[in-house]
Amino acid sequence: MEANGNWDVYYRVLDGSCDWSDPTKVTTDPAVDETPSAFQDSSGRYWVFWTSTRDGVQEVYYRVLDGEVWSDPIRLTEKDTYIDWRPSAFQDSFGKYWVFWESGRDGDWNVYYKVRTDGEWSPPNRVPTSGASDEYPHAFQDNDDCYWLFWSVGGSTHRLYCMNRVKRRGTRAALVNIGRCSTFQDSSGRYWVF
Repeated sequence: MEANGNWDVYYRVLDGSCDWSDPTKVTTDPAVDETPSAFQDSSGRYWVFWTSTRDGVQEVYYRVLDGEVWSDPIRLTEKDTYIDWRPSAFQDSFGKYWVFWESGRDGDWNVYYKVRTDGEWSPPNRVPTSGASDEYPHAFQDNDDCYWLFWSVGGSTHRLYCMNRVKRRGTRAALVNIGRCSTFQDSSGRYWVF
């Protein structure tokens, strides 16, 4: 959200009486902070990932809210000359933390991810994708422990989306022309794509 000429990440909380809290800042750096992705982990902590230009180029950062205390901002991606941005993050049912993002490190846009296990992040891994520009990742784990990854193929000219569903050793993929999206699975098992 832009306020007073600066872009920062904010959050609001909806209480039981359907009233929203006032916006609260997650970031305060004078650089641009945008494109947040957040989740609550199984320990009750809140993780917020976002893109920041505080190091001169877009990188993915995160903070963790544990009780009433925020961690300092932590850079997830390597500081370099290429752009890493638009994170999508979740914790799976096995306790692993997953973060997907769009990167220009290969000379074209590709989707990368890291997995946090036992407090340590993996090296970045490239998702095997289309060979064209792969952008705007969104990922989650469904109620059947399947992992879903949605992303745009071809950038702004094609607006074509892919879906990958992975469970154990099988992968199922489909191309769907739906535009930029956000997704989730509801309690009855239906998938919602916005």
